[in-house]
Amino acid sequence: ENSEILPGLKYVRPGGGYVPNFQLFEKGDVNGEKEQKVFTFLKHSCPHPSDVLGSLKHISWDWEPIKVHDIRWNFEKFLVGPDGVPVMRWFHKTPVSTVKSDILAYLKQFKIKKGG
Repeated sequence: ENSEILPGLKYVRPGGGYVPNFQLFEKGDVNGEKEQKVFTFLKHSCPHPSDVLGSLKHISWDWEPIKVHDIRWNFEKFLVGPDGVPVMRWFHKTPVSTVKSDILAYLKQFKIKKGG
């Protein structure tokens, strides 16, 4: 349920009384027949970050149909440019240092003047 999202963040993961400083949205499907349109758009705009599907004997698929571009695990990340165009997608096991490096490299193309 949507009412479980904030307590889940606050007390479970990451826990420690964490309260996000950004707006939370409703839970929604990222894969399958009921997937939200924003995820369809993101998935088809960026190639999947891994060619490996995984071992089917260890995976419990909770949706159908299963597609090549599906988000396979929590914490896959997408970078969307200021123009709304998806730029990059990262596998959930990608180190945060790699994501940060990729984002900084992307931002270098935007020459921002100091002080405004």
